[in-house]
Amino acid sequence: MNHEEEREYIWEHKGQLVHLYGRDIYYIHLQERIVYAHTRHQTYAISMSMNELEEQLKGQLFIRTHYSYLVHIRHLVVLRCGEILLRNGESVPVSKSRRQQVVERVNGYFRQLENCLKLG
Repeated sequence: MNHEEEREYIWEHKGQLVHLYGRDIYYIHLQERIVYAHTRHQTYAISMSMNELEEQLKGQLFIRTHYSYLVHIRHLVVLRCGEILLRNGESVPVSKSRRQQVVERVNGYFRQLENCLKLG
């Protein structure tokens, strides 16, 4: 496994510690002032702001698709006009203001992945 997949995060919420691997997080979203990290089987509350999380996840395979959403690109299946469909069947919005940035980042990731597959 590569470095990104093994990256570990320990977050706190109301006295509880949440320990997650980056590869297990499908997306993170803000709802009613609480941030949630969604994995395949469970959702965890986190006591951080979206901006703090975005900064902490910078350089990893996460992209801010909307004011309230950070998505792990590796779990993306379909990128449509205003949404992303994830491997777990959930849909995440892509705001108009972030659409171009999302498309460029996703295209770059897929080109890089395609090149790796050709070489391997």
